[in-house]
Amino acid sequence: MGKIFYADHDGWYESPFAEDFNGFLLHVTQEPARLLAKEVGCFTRYSDGKTDTQWIPEEYFVDVTGVQV
Repeated sequence: MGKIFYADHDGWYESPFAEDFNGFLLHVTQEPARLLAKEVGCFTRYSDGKTDTQWIPEEYFVDVTGVQV
């Protein structure tokens, strides 16, 4: 398989995003919050639906059963 490159509205990135499809899947599933917030520009945002406040995730918890809100 071939390399996978990332391009957005600002242009083309010279470095490969991943070396192959399996690497791509690993890259996007290993640290999704870091990917969205630091690498591709925080396209995913969350809101409470009641206010104009939005949150951009910087960390995901694998098991949230012990997390108190």
